Amino acid sequence: MDDINKEDDSLAIELYRNTMTGQWKKVVEMYKEHKIKAMSAKINTSGDTALHVAVSIAPDKEAQQLVRVIKDCYDEEVKKIKDCYDEEVKKINDRFDLEVAKIKDKAEYEDSLKNLQKKQNDDINVCDEKVEEESSDILESAVWIKNNEGNTPLHVAATAQRMSICILLIRSFDSFQSVLGMHNIRGESPLFLAAFHGHKKIFIYFYVNILLGNSKFSNTDPESINPAYLRTDGETILHCAIRWEYFDLAFEILDREPMLAYFVNEQGITPLHLLASKPAVFRSGFHLGQWKKIKYHCNVLTFVDAIDLLMAGKGETSKLVNTDTETPVLLAARNGITEMVEQILAVFPLAINYRSKGKNIVLWAVKNRQPRVLQLLLKRDFVKRKLIHEVDTEKNNALHLAADIGEKKPWRIPGAALQMQWEIKWYQFVKDNMPQHFCYQLNEKDKTP
Repeated sequence: MDDINKEDDSLAIELYRNTMTGQWKKVVEMYKEHKIKAMSAKINTSGDTALHVAVSIAPDKEAQQLVRVIKDCYDEEVKKIKDCYDEEVKKINDRFDLEVAKIKDKAEYEDSLKNLQKKQNDDINVCDEKVEEESSDILESAVWIKNNEGNTPLHVAATAQRMSICILLIRSFDSFQSVLGMHNIRGESPLFLAAFHGHKKIFIYFYVNILLGNSKFSNTDPESINPAYLRTDGETILHCAIRWEYFDLAFEILDREPMLAYFVNEQGITPLHLLASKPAVFRSGFHLGQWKKIKYHCNVLTFVDAIDLLMAGKGETSKLVNTDTETPVLLAARNGITEMVEQILAVFPLAINYRSKGKNIVLWAVKNRQPRVLQLLLKRDFVKRKLIHEVDTEKNNALHLAADIGEKKPWRIPGAALQMQWEIKWYQFVKDNMPQHFCYQLNEKDKTP
């Protein structure tokens, strides 16, 4: 036993040395010689095999060659398994013929024959299941072996944007369906990692060749969404695409799986919440060059338009509105994203009534010094008639909040003196747009603005 362990350790060390020095031809030769032992050998402290490393850093030609060697070895092993069970099936059939001959002249021949045929079919089915099981075991130990993080070589290839390797791995081992069940310790599938890293072409390949037309899951029923789109913390591929600002990918995802727009993660956050927390990617929050501004603006507006269409078509938008958390429209108002505020209110006017932490949309805009949002809201009669008159839980009106210098410093101006000037201008702007009696209104602490 010790000799076997020493041999395995020596093999792993040699594979590690060759992968780290780029000696891929030697790795290929070792795979050809040692077959399953080499393929299943963990070569570093991360629990990677040589294939994990190859699909990450080896040149395409060498990585593909390694996959083909594994494919040849796999085919040989599967053939051995099938040959073995073919012999077993032959014995089952021979035994059936003998038993049939024994009952040929008996009165209960028909009933006995049916029983024999059933037993024969059951025995053959058992053999087929064992072939499938043992073949699958080889795949698990030689190809879809997981490292310490639960990542298979396909996870690694998807992360490293190795499109040709992803295609070769899936096609070589006829694993279009088994990919659906591949999840690492965080619950991430290869498709999830492709989206997480913004690899749109790989995501589309996985979707078209693996998920499209899968009748087990629905793209309209949130209770039947494909687990390949989800991580264990409730984060979806759409959350990730928005979080990392891959808006072209986000649009592709939303176009294919519209129900993902309504999913909340463990923090109760929807994809629209995430978008509403990114003022820098909208024109209203831009401080970048003109070309970047045009690029981002087009991507984001296309994406927001798509979500608006969803909201309009769905009618029931309760899944976008979590009363325990800040709603997307309030978050957008707080962050000064006038585009989102305008479009959400256009599609879903009732959103203007939402409150968070006792404050309505007007109070949030004032508290966070968002003049463009406030100007946008003041164009609405409902705001002038009702919302500007509301107070928060401490009975502060909009003017109280305008006078309060909080932690939020939206004025991009250096120096305390200039900051103070803008605070005064802001207070005056809010005062000019509020009823005159606001100046004398007392809050919970008996203070006027």
